[in-house]
Amino acid sequence: MEPTLNQASIVLAALNHRPDIVSKEWLNQNNILKEAPLNFIHHQNFSFIETANFSINVVQQLMTIAARSADQNILNHLQTIANRYIKALPHVSYNAIGLNSSWMVLP
Repeated sequence: MEPTLNQASIVLAALNHRPDIVSKEWLNQNNILKEAPLNFIHHQNFSFIETANFSINVVQQLMTIAARSADQNILNHLQTIANRYIKALPHVSYNAIGLNSSWMVLP
């Protein structure tokens, strides 16, 4: 039996994320996410973008970057997206980082 990774995400916790500035244009301009959006919601208290490979969800206290597949190249890019987001918003006081994954073992 070999475990298989199904899903992975990175969560950045902070007291003062600004969902109102995280638009698809802002993500592109800051070289955080260049993929074309499939779905996008941009509101004062909530921002969500979904591409073919990733989803990004930002609320005031959490930013979640999730891979939409278990492809190794996509999983490796999660860290790059998180690093670029942190560099684009150096004034944000981050409290914690979470690395989430879901695995499956088939007998």
